[in-house]
Amino acid sequence: ESGLAMSGDRLTLSRPALSLTVTGSDLPGQVAADVDVQTVVADLAAGRATVDRLSLALVTDDARLRISGSGSAGGSVGGHVGGDTVDLQGDFALAETALTDLLARIDPDAYRPADPDALRRVSAQGRWSLSTSSVHLTGLTVQLDDTRVTGTAGIDDFDTLASRFDLSVGALNLDGYLPAETAAPADPAEPTRIPLSELAGMPLEGRLRIDALTASGVTLEALDLTLDARDGNVSTALSARGLGGKLGLEGGGRVDGKSPALTGTLTVDGLAPRTLLAALDAEVQTADPNVLQRFAGRADWRLTPTAAARTDMRGQLD
Repeated sequence: ESGLAMSGDRLTLSRPALSLTVTGSDLPGQVAADVDVQTVVADLAAGRATVDRLSLALVTDDARLRISGSGSAGGSVGGHVGGDTVDLQGDFALAETALTDLLARIDPDAYRPADPDALRRVSAQGRWSLSTSSVHLTGLTVQLDDTRVTGTAGIDDFDTLASRFDLSVGALNLDGYLPAETAAPADPAEPTRIPLSELAGMPLEGRLRIDALTASGVTLEALDLTLDARDGNVSTALSARGLGGKLGLEGGGRVDGKSPALTGTLTVDGLAPRTLLAALDAEVQTADPNVLQRFAGRADWRLTPTAAARTDMRGQLD
């Protein structure tokens, strides 16, 4: 039963509930929403409301998302110190969803993975917190088909969109998640541009760890990537094992201004060229079967929006 009580400047609403169904061309069919709250206490003098045990369920033909939480919003103590504030937190859960079906309902020509079985089993859960200037996800667990992703992510400042992440990923075969080859090939006369300058307006700090990443038949293990982009400066470092050896990359630079560029060093230790060629279906026959077993070396690299180059290359083959 719902109820309404007034005591001085304090208004208490008990067990309010709301159910509605929304349809629209930009929505994946019908979207049903159920909202249930234990209590809402409004301090009319301070212009602040406190919510206890909010529960929100969003349901479509393809997905079900549940969000629950508690907290307060509105004017701070006294209604004037610090202005309006928001302090809400709770948890969320996305039931197992065929994400490809959901995307197809929104736009049939949207992203479609190369593997038709990719994105068929997607679920997520974790905790969330929302303040006046930030939003964060903690205890995050995402099941992406057979791959599990855990960690934290969030936006520290809505004004600057300064963001951070710390994610760990299990074994992932990237080939199946690349877009299906449905579009016409790109015009070779049109140069490929890497949007380095966009990093200048995206303050971002994070770390990504992947147990095993497979792409084009090549598998890298224990991949560890760090990225720090702020005030027009970018720095990054990557390490991984694979093909019998170790790979390392570090670098950075400025990405704002008229000439954005990143530079750094690439090192390889113990990579097996013969194994790499076999993985790329380019296996070669040599008079001596014991050659192409090991390569170690280093090179400087430079990346601009329109070009990539390696210089000062040194290496040892076999």
